Amino acid sequence: MNDAIKKASKILKEGGIVIYPTDTVYGLGCNAFNRKTIERIRNLKGRTNKPFSVAVADIEGVHSVAKVNEWQEETLLKNLPGAYTFVLEKKSFVPDSVSKKGIGVRIPDHEHCLTLLESVEFPVITTSANISGQKPARSVKEIPKEILDKVDFVVDAGELGGKSSAVVDLKKNTWKVLRA
Repeated sequence: MNDAIKKASKILKEGGIVIYPTDTVYGLGCNAFNRKTIERIRNLKGRTNKPFSVAVADIEGVHSVAKVNEWQEETLLKNLPGAYTFVLEKKSFVPDSVSKKGIGVRIPDHEHCLTLLESVEFPVITTSANISGQKPARSVKEIPKEILDKVDFVVDAGELGGKSSAVVDLKKNTWKVLRA
């Protein structure tokens, strides 16, 4: 594990906020069970009631936060890791500050991101590192200064793919595309 990932992991475990690369755009993240830090991210982004998704390292991570039936698991295994956020029924202990209805779950297909997620062993909030409503950042230089100045660490992995993940609701055992 490289030094930047080690440092980001330590900061997440200590309750901080990091910017990290995914297979799509740069993400802004914290421990998904730390309500205080989630509110910091919500304030940073200027995001009021919109739910957050979480990133996990593997299918076991998905099971840790969501109720998953056989059809949903087959769908997840066929499409993840990858540029999808799948919405599932959340488990009751997942804070409402993450999401009140359902939970979006990602397993990004990016080596640094997966290494980071494996090292922390908890779900990480994954939201684009931008002001709500603005264009997602494909590089660190595209991240607004007001965000960069208020996070605890940035993992710079160069330029990324550039398109946000597709969001697909699987709660009713069918694909309902919420964002293409």
